[in-house]
Amino acid sequence: MIQGDADEIVDAQAVYDWVEALPRKPQLVRMVDTSHFFHRKLIDLRGAIQHEVKAWLPPA
Repeated sequence: MIQGDADEIVDAQAVYDWVEALPRKPQLVRMVDTSHFFHRKLIDLRGAIQHEVKAWLPPA
């Protein structure tokens, strides 16, 4: 799960609190100074996804 901390649509703290309340917590990536639509952060978003997905892929 990736959440921008400057999200103007979804309350980021509500998302963080919700994740903390889950019995099985997903991997949470908090992106600093990032809006809901990841304006000017798409390269960072891509990097975060690539980094996290590697753990789910079989060895090459």
